[in-house]
Amino acid sequence: MTRLLQALARLFGTYQPPPTFPTQIPAEVGIPVTEQNQPLAGAPAKPGQIIPVSTVAETVELAIPAKVATWDGTVPQEAIELSEMFEARRLRPYQDSRGVWTIGIGSTRDINGKPVTAATPPVTDAQAETMALRDLKQAATLVRSAVKVDLSPRQAATLILLANNVGDLRVAGPSLVKLVNAGDWRAAADFLKNFRNERKNGVLTPNLGLRRRRWAEAAYSLGMEPKRAYDRAWAEIKTVDGWPKLPA
Repeated sequence: MTRLLQALARLFGTYQPPPTFPTQIPAEVGIPVTEQNQPLAGAPAKPGQIIPVSTVAETVELAIPAKVATWDGTVPQEAIELSEMFEARRLRPYQDSRGVWTIGIGSTRDINGKPVTAATPPVTDAQAETMALRDLKQAATLVRSAVKVDLSPRQAATLILLANNVGDLRVAGPSLVKLVNAGDWRAAADFLKNFRNERKNGVLTPNLGLRRRRWAEAAYSLGMEPKRAYDRAWAEIKTVDGWPKLPA
C-alpha cells in the first residue's frame, strides 16, 4: 500500500522523500548530562542539563575489579627485601640484642647449617643472600603448615618474616593463626603488635626494635610500600608501646 501511494505521489509531483538521519550527531545537538559525561572545558554541568555533544568528554570506564594475587607457597621477593631492611647485612659474625651470634642477613646458622659463633668465617654477599633465602624458605614451610586459607603475597611475606623470627606460629602465635584462618586479616595485622618481646637472659622483655618491625610488617601487609612502612615505623614509634594507626 505504501509503495502504491508513493508511486501516485511521484505521478502527481507531490512526493517528498522521507527524512534521513546523519551517521554522526551534529555538534549543535545537545544531550542530557549525567555523572559519566561532563563538558571538556568550563564548570561542571549539572545532571539533566542539556549541553552540546561536541563538548562532552567520554569518561565512562568499566568497573572491573583487579584480581588479587594468591600466594603460591614460595618466598615472595619483598620478604627478602624487608628482611634485609630489618636485619641489615653483616658479613662477619656479630651478637644480636639477645646475645645470639648472627651473620649475613640475620642468619643464626652459617652456610653449612651450623650455629654461628665468634669463630665463624666471614661470608660473601652471595652467601649471605643464600643463607637468608634458606631461612625464609624454612619459615615459609611453617606458614604453610599453620595457615589453611589463601593468602596474598604480602600477607604471606609478613607471616614468613614473623615465623623466621619466632618459629612455628602454631606454637608461638596460636591466637594469630586463629585470626588468619578465620579470614580476619585486619585483626591479624593489628595482633602483630603482641610480638614485641625478646628473651634476654631467660626473661621476656619488650624490645623497641621488634615493636617497630611488627608495625612495619603489619602496615606492609595492608598495602603500604616496604620502604615507607619501615621509615614510618622508625620515625613514629618511640616507645615499646607505640603503635600508630595502620593504613585502612
